[in-house]
Amino acid sequence: MSIRTSTRRINNTHKVEKIYQKQFQKVIALGGQIVMNEAKQSVQSHGSSGITYQKYNPKRVHTASAANKTPNSDTGYLASNIFLKVDADKMGCSIESRAAYSKYLEFGTSKMTERPFLQPALESKRKKIKAMFARLKARSA
Repeated sequence: MSIRTSTRRINNTHKVEKIYQKQFQKVIALGGQIVMNEAKQSVQSHGSSGITYQKYNPKRVHTASAANKTPNSDTGYLASNIFLKVDADKMGCSIESRAAYSKYLEFGTSKMTERPFLQPALESKRKKIKAMFARLKARSA
């Protein structure tokens, strides 16, 4: 008499990968949200002193930002047009400003020095985002 046994290995790596991928996607979205909020806050609260002048329609006094400093908010339009765009696969994201003049502020023109607000927001949060990924890596190890 003989007895036959067989073992069947269950490969669950795809389940673990899916869990890790979902956590990774959450960190990407949260990191993007943090950078977007920083960009909006910097535009709304920045108080660099440049030239002060009278504007019309609506009538108001505006102080422009100094060269190479975050732009000062005038009407709030710039800050209200900063958005987070998550990639379709949720493995990346971008922060974009939909205000038509934002590229001129970020990069400057031949007649105006740059007043960046997106890149500095990313740089100020870079360590925090890296730490979020490091915690994710430590949990998976």
